Amino acid sequence: MKSFIITITTVLLLSTCLFSCKENIEKKKNVALNSINKKWIGKQIVYPLTVKPFVDTVQKKIHNKYSIVAFYDGSCSMCYLELKKWEKTMQIYKKIGLGNVAFKFVLSGNSKSVVDYYLTELGFPIDLVYYDSKDEFNAEYQFLKESGYKYSSILLDEMDNVLFIGNPTISKEDNNMFLKIIKKH
Repeated sequence: MKSFIITITTVLLLSTCLFSCKENIEKKKNVALNSINKKWIGKQIVYPLTVKPFVDTVQKKIHNKYSIVAFYDGSCSMCYLELKKWEKTMQIYKKIGLGNVAFKFVLSGNSKSVVDYYLTELGFPIDLVYYDSKDEFNAEYQFLKESGYKYSSILLDEMDNVLFIGNPTISKEDNNMFLKIIKKH
């Protein structure tokens, strides 16, 4: 009987530790997200001169009330899988009537031809891609390359002022926040 009580007590203690650790991780994530947003909300994003449209075609200037800018390392083959998630997200936004949102993808990398190869293989819409040959966009906004790209997307207003930072393709909470802000205005 004594060993049974010890076993039950041990299981309860371990369970409590596991749940509190998970809670602490979530709190730390929210604190980090809040501190990044507190620092950047309302500030204007300025694109370095090294950020240029990926293709040299004349791009029509379309006035959108909102834009979502996502950054990825173009030298990272796994990062292109994230772009596939964005294709689904863009379809959902369009489907629910959010055609007033422009999507821009800034990719850095030491080889534009490698970026071109991966984008072509994916069939990703190249006209939405901007190439940063010197990685200056990421250098300016270092939160973009946080672990797991959890802050790699910026919701901007029509003046390129930050409304929210997160990643709606990997976080349901971030996606809900992006949608809430867009629908509110």
